[in-house]
Amino acid sequence: MSARASVATSSRSAMPVLAMSLILAACAGSNASNEATNAAGKRDSAAMRNDAFERFVEAYPADGALGFSAWTERDTVAMLGRDVPEYTQFQRRYARPSFGDGLIRFVGDDDVGARGLPAFEWNGPGRWRTAWPGRPQLAVFAYDWLARQYALDAARLSAGGEPLVSLLDPDDGAVLESEMTFRELIELLAGSKGERILDKRLYATWRAAGGAAPGPRQCVAYKHPLVVGGKRTVENMELGDMDVHLTLMAQHHEQLGAPMGR
Repeated sequence: MSARASVATSSRSAMPVLAMSLILAACAGSNASNEATNAAGKRDSAAMRNDAFERFVEAYPADGALGFSAWTERDTVAMLGRDVPEYTQFQRRYARPSFGDGLIRFVGDDDVGARGLPAFEWNGPGRWRTAWPGRPQLAVFAYDWLARQYALDAARLSAGGEPLVSLLDPDDGAVLESEMTFRELIELLAGSKGERILDKRLYATWRAAGGAAPGPRQCVAYKHPLVVGGKRTVENMELGDMDVHLTLMAQHHEQLGAPMGR
C-alpha cells in the first residue's frame, strides 16, 4: 500500500511535520502487514475492527460518558456521501466528543451541544473550509489540540470502496493524502506511534505548565507561527479560538506565497 502527500509549504518549511511523516511511514509498511493478515485468515474482520477501536479507547480515555449513540448510517451518508460501516460503528459505540484530556476530539451529531462540535456545522460553509477552500471532497471527522484536521476523502477510495484519510495541518499548510482507511488510522493512533503523531508529550508539558485543555471550539496555537520561525515550545503557545487560528494561518501562508493545501 502506497501513500501520497500533497504538501503546500513556505520556503522556510521543506519537510512535513512529524505526524505526517509517521503516517506516511505507517502507510508504506502496511502492505506487508495486510498481506500477512490476509494469508493467516484466522481473524474475523469485525473482531479486528472492534479490537482497534477498543485499543484506542484504552490508550486515550474518554473525557466524558456521553457520546454519539444516536448516530446512524444516514448521518454517515449525509456527511460522506456513502455509508462507511466502520466509521458509523465507531461513532455510535465508541466515539466521544473528547479523548485524552482534550488531546483529540471527534465531531458528532447535532445533539452534542456544548460538549463538542457538530459534524455538519464544522463541515458546512466556512469553518475549516475557509482555510482550505480547494478541498470540497473532504469531510473532517476529528481534530487534535494543535488544530490539525483529520478528514475522509470521498474522491479517493480504498480497494474496498472506503474513503481514505487526509490530514490537514495549519502550521505548515500541508495536506497529507494517506492511503489509510478510518479503521487503519484509529489502529495507528492506538499503537506506539499514536502518542508521537498527536504530540502527547508536548501536550503533557503544556498542561503541566498550567496550560488549559482546549474546549470544543478551541486549540493551542503558536504565538509566533512555525512557518515564520517560531519554536515548538510551550513558551510559544497560547490557547485560542480554532476558527480564528485557521484563518490567521491561511493568511500567513497566502502572504508567503504558499496557500494552504495548494
